[in-house]
Amino acid sequence: MARANRGGRVPVALGAGLALSLAAMATATAGTLGDPTPPGGVPSAAATARSPISLPTISAATPPSSGATVEPLPLPSSAATSVTRVLTTGATGAAVSAATTGAGLGREDALLPQHHQSAATVTAAPGTSCGAPARGAIYAAPGSRKAVALTFDDGPGPDTAAVLEILARHRVRATFFMVGSMAATYPATVRQVVAAGHEVENHSWAHANFGRRDGATQRADLRRTSDLLARLSGRRPCFFRPPYGSMNSATVPAAAAERLTTTMWDVDTLDWAAGTRVNQRGYLGIRARARTTLPHPMVLLHDGGGQRPNMVHELDGIIDWYAGHGYVFIGLDGRTAEEASN
Repeated sequence: MARANRGGRVPVALGAGLALSLAAMATATAGTLGDPTPPGGVPSAAATARSPISLPTISAATPPSSGATVEPLPLPSSAATSVTRVLTTGATGAAVSAATTGAGLGREDALLPQHHQSAATVTAAPGTSCGAPARGAIYAAPGSRKAVALTFDDGPGPDTAAVLEILARHRVRATFFMVGSMAATYPATVRQVVAAGHEVENHSWAHANFGRRDGATQRADLRRTSDLLARLSGRRPCFFRPPYGSMNSATVPAAAAERLTTTMWDVDTLDWAAGTRVNQRGYLGIRARARTTLPHPMVLLHDGGGQRPNMVHELDGIIDWYAGHGYVFIGLDGRTAEEASN
């Protein structure tokens, strides 16, 4: 589906999911953890069973701090063995630069891709260091192979364990954009994601709307989150995804100052809107929106911010569909699980 830019022209053809997602995000409540809870949604059992940790308000003058640590979110016993077997078949895609003149939530049309840039400026170097941040936001999987990047936002959350089991079963590598406050609450889960061979990246400290924040406050938030994730994972994040996809002219520079590439998506499943119980309309909608003929799709999914049972229901099928159409699965560093394990 084509998405017009602010001038009314249609410079780039995007997946239908992105256009739907941007329209949906315009109605989202800013500053809440996770994407909007569907009407009638209920908190997860994991969320209600634990009291959230108390966190100070982030401002430009507030230095990063680690936050408290509470009981970790456990993986089921089956996942504890399967996640260590993750190997994948991966690939890459073309990076896209974007203008970042949007004034915040509801102005995501200003963030659409305007031109392609070299993937070499986007792909992180193997190991613990990051490559030079991209000059603009990227929307597609990196590299030149026919590849798909599966990305999961808002965790660690109630569905992280199930996602890890499915990825392990298919030997697929993915990227988890984690919220700092949730990582502080469930540090063991962060380590399990890393041990399974997946990437852990920055999704802000508390899922605030970056489109309504000044650059200094954005940078302090990013540094605090990256500091924590580095301590928990042993690797400093290289990529940042703005909550709600909302950003302003200060966001890309603030992220780049923290050596982070601002990262969007070009395929949105809208799994957060599918309901908190498995239902046919919900999972069939995810199925339809997840599929694309783009050469290097970056697929947006959620393992946190609420219960996502319809995403879990469809994840096997999403992986099978891409594998059956010749795609390989990569992290945002451009490597498959097998490549990352060597």
